[in-house]
Amino acid sequence: MRYAFLLSIALVTACSRGEVATRAAAVIDTLPGGVVRVRNTAPTGWTDSSGFRLVEDLTITGTAGGTSELANPDGIAVDRRGRIYVVDGTIKLFGADGSFIRTVGRDGAGPGEYRAAMIATAGDQLLVQDPNLARLTVFDSAGSFVRSWRTACCMIAAPSADTAGLVTVLTSGDAPAQGSRYVRYTLDGVVRDTLELPPTTMTMWSLKTGYGGWRAVIPFTPRREVTAPPGGGLLTGWPTEYTIVLSRTGRDSARIFARSWTPPPISSARRAAETARYRDFIIKHRQNLGGVEQSEIDRVFREGDLPPTAPAYVGLATDDAGTIWVTTDPGDDSLHTHFDLFTAEGIWLGAVRAPTRLRPYGMTAWTREAVYSIQQTTEGLPVVKRYRVVRQAK
Repeated sequence: MRYAFLLSIALVTACSRGEVATRAAAVIDTLPGGVVRVRNTAPTGWTDSSGFRLVEDLTITGTAGGTSELANPDGIAVDRRGRIYVVDGTIKLFGADGSFIRTVGRDGAGPGEYRAAMIATAGDQLLVQDPNLARLTVFDSAGSFVRSWRTACCMIAAPSADTAGLVTVLTSGDAPAQGSRYVRYTLDGVVRDTLELPPTTMTMWSLKTGYGGWRAVIPFTPRREVTAPPGGGLLTGWPTEYTIVLSRTGRDSARIFARSWTPPPISSARRAAETARYRDFIIKHRQNLGGVEQSEIDRVFREGDLPPTAPAYVGLATDDAGTIWVTTDPGDDSLHTHFDLFTAEGIWLGAVRAPTRLRPYGMTAWTREAVYSIQQTTEGLPVVKRYRVVRQAK
């Protein structure tokens, strides 16, 4: 079966963001085996920044010298009340108005304790994945310990919870002979199933050091992007093309969606600057690496290794409404993060430019109403900022 339709005002209004626009067609195919494919030729919700904006409306610093003061935050999550959890040594809980409420848990290995914390929320409950202790701990809305169970060691990734009450935890990462494995648990800690992604190959810089070696993915080269949406399964893609797949098992394709896309060029100046950034980092930290010969640095870090065009996207995230936030390459705009937004069904709404550069890897959290991000002031002090979602009036 194959059909195409022009998105009407009624349809777009029913989508998770409710924007009003009818500017383009989304073609939906049902492929053999029942796989649904959505092809987007242009945005359907807005075409410029007036349709959807992120506006800063809250800054949290904590009280200087007190328990609430932010020192070195490296994780953030938001519950359904809008309360903000920040990992900063301990886990600090702030109200939706930015006021400090309490700390949750403490350092240690006993019940309700953690050595490291990768966090997410499930309704009013806090989920803490501890890669050092290889366990996940659940705290209730009052910050009290509920339960914990064994997970996996050493995987630096936050858990996630879906609307069915399943908690997804990364238990192995990409390696030459293995893919990525995610285990799904009930909130009681019972294993429900396992989602497995096939192996991938990433282009790496490999440096010989006094302690053995150091590796990094070459800038601008594609790498697999993954996020767990609230509807369940995994959203994943390899961004050599603008295609994203919803998988229920990790190896199947339940829904495929894409948008028209031309690879943007990366200037020689930008490639040179990025290569220099890596070289300078190694030179600065060469003693911490056991020593690195200059000839080895010259051998490894070559501008010609970087591709001439950018990948289709560089990050995937979802909010609690299921809206998909696709981070795209910013080009020469190093001061802002750029997104494409899609509905949970894969319909492209439009582009959004954040008012600043948002930090990835657990440092930013999304809800249907706002984006929360750990930032730094011009003086280098850590803060948490909330950017309220502002939609175009109907």
